[in-house]
Formats: sequence, structure tokens, C-alpha cells
Amino acid sequence: MYMLGLTQGNENLREAAQVEGLIGVAHHGEVTDALFKQGKLDLVHDRLKRIRDAGLLVGVSTHMPDVVDAVESKGWDVDYFQTCVYERHRDEAALQKLLGHVPVSVGEVYLKDDPPRMFKAIRQTKRPCLAFKILAAGRRHDVEQAFREAFAGIKPTDAVIVGIYDRYSDQAGQNAALARRFGSKS
Repeated sequence: MYMLGLTQGNENLREAAQVEGLIGVAHHGEVTDALFKQGKLDLVHDRLKRIRDAGLLVGVSTHMPDVVDAVESKGWDVDYFQTCVYERHRDEAALQKLLGHVPVSVGEVYLKDDPPRMFKAIRQTKRPCLAFKILAAGRRHDVEQAFREAFAGIKPTDAVIVGIYDRYSDQAGQNAALARRFGSKS
């Protein structure tokens, strides 16, 4: 099974649909979020229609709970969401409004209050969600707690995507063990 992210420059969907094992395409999150902020989310909807016309599952990737809510409120034909649990790219004005100050490093800012907001959006959609960056791109060192929170925050029909850098340890094995431990719903 393969899923492909659609960006502005990757729109030859009929050709992509012929790739063996490809079942779905998600609109790329950075592009989705930028269009949402510009008030042009309907451009995403047009692209999603082309994905469906190519015979593939349709996904929307985002870093913003408001995008999930907007897509849901519009009733779009979507099969799944890819949901980053951290809203990584806020501009200085958004950070000032949210925090009351602007951090020294603007760009990828990971805030502890972000995951609960995304988990709320995930739980409110009936569609499956693939929650990603649960470890804040390696910035969270409380790995077990991050897995616990992620699996507590998603629905039974959802999953997590966890990146690894296993140069110094068996992160794939450790992540699999934590997913089995916290992902099993009793």
C-alpha cells in the first residue's frame, strides 16, 4: 500500500494511479495550510476531485485543526485526513497573539498545547486520521508519554505515523512496542 502527497507540481494523477500498490493521495499539508490561510481552501477541493476521478482514495493533510473543521463543515468527499499534531508554521503575528510574545526562533515552533487541539479535531471527524509528528520531530524526549497521549487522543479507526532515526537505537522496534502497548483498545 502506498499513499502519495499531492503538491501543486504533482498533478499527473492518472499516471500516478497506475503505480502498483498506490491506493490513495493526500493533498500536501504545507500547501493545504497555506491555501487555507489565504482563504483559498476551495482550490484544494478542486484538486481532491481530480484524485477521486483518478480512482484513488482522497486525503487531506494538514497541520491545523481548523482545516479539518473547515473540510468537515463543507461536507467534502474525503476518505481520510493526515493530521500533524503540531501546528508548526505560525507567523510572528500568530505567535504574538497566541503567546503574548515572539520566540527567538520563528519557523518550526512546537507548542505543548497543540496536540490536544488536533486530537479534538481528530475525534470530531468520522473519517480515519493518520496522526503524525507525535514526537515533535524528535524534540520530545518523553517518548512513552507522547505515544500514550497520541493513542488516547485518536479514535479506534485512526493510526499514528512516527518517524525514526535509528542510528543509535532500534527506534522502529521501540515504536512498534509502544504502539502495541498504547494502541490496543481494551
